[in-house]
This record gives sequence, structure tokens and C-alpha cells, in this order.
Amino acid sequence: MSDKPNADRDAEICRRYMSNETLQAIANDNSISRMRVKQIVKKAGLWRKRPKSDVEFLGVNLATETKEALRAKADERGMSMSKLTSEALTAMLKED
Repeated sequence: MSDKPNADRDAEICRRYMSNETLQAIANDNSISRMRVKQIVKKAGLWRKRPKSDVEFLGVNLATETKEALRAKADERGMSMSKLTSEALTAMLKED
């Protein structure tokens, strides 16, 4: 049995990881667990912890300062961050 298919898959997983795709997105597309993706990336010597300054919010990576600004705007309107939606953000931007 050849390891070629897994080698190709592992290379693609590493390429996607280095492109800053999430472990979950890579895992979902390959029908494997996030932990398995992490193991493959670690074995290739590419594992690095993601910087804590970037936060994913509504599917977009935001700097901590941006997230805090959004939190302040939500607080002004009596909303929690979890209640913010793209529609609410659009309305907030139109007001300012």
C-alpha cells in the first residue's frame, strides 16, 4: 500500500495551514479531526501558535483593537457581542 495519497493530502493540509486557514476548515474538507490536522502539521515541523492579537468574529479575523471598538459600540446600544449580526453592524456603520 502506497503512502502517496496521504502524502499529497498532508502537503495540501500543510499548505492550507500556512495560508492561515483554520484547523476546523481544513479538517472538515478532509473528513478528519482538528487534532489530526494538528498532528500532520506538527509532524511537518510547521506548527505554530496563532497570534492572540487576531480574533475571529463573524468569520473575519480582527485585530484586538477592532474587536474592542465593536464591543464598545455594542455596549452603547445595550447589546452583547454575541447578538451582533452583519445586519446590526451595517446599521451601526450607517449611524456613524
